[in-house]
Amino acid sequence: MRLLRFIAAGVLLTLMSIGSVSAQSVQGIAIAQSPEEGFQACHGESADATLNCAREKCRESGASNCLRVRWCYPAGYSGAMSFLANRELTQVTFLCGAPSETGLQRMLAALCASEASATECRLMVMWAPNGTETERSDLLGKNTAD
Repeated sequence: MRLLRFIAAGVLLTLMSIGSVSAQSVQGIAIAQSPEEGFQACHGESADATLNCAREKCRESGASNCLRVRWCYPAGYSGAMSFLANRELTQVTFLCGAPSETGLQRMLAALCASEASATECRLMVMWAPNGTETERSDLLGKNTAD
């Protein structure tokens, strides 16, 4: 009888922990980009719904040809980085799933260092795992001499 109570308590604790994990609702991030006009992001649990949300936000901002370019689950810390060559924007890249803000910056800086044509890279936007968006302008590498 004592063993049965012990097993029942273990099952109950397991069920309670499963419930608390699902209540936390880990989110992913989706990014849609119009190559000539910018990008938008959404956070959510479903890849398709969240990608559609990002594309719709992109269209609502006045952009055309909005492409679904990135989905990461879990979102982690995410960011958009601009690559510049001689002060001209050449590309924007998105990175997601970093374990911390510092980790995101280090990962983006490594991407910058590997891009031979870039003379400067800047963090443009950072998203926290909860979806909070912060505009940034941090220099991540290869600062040009004035």
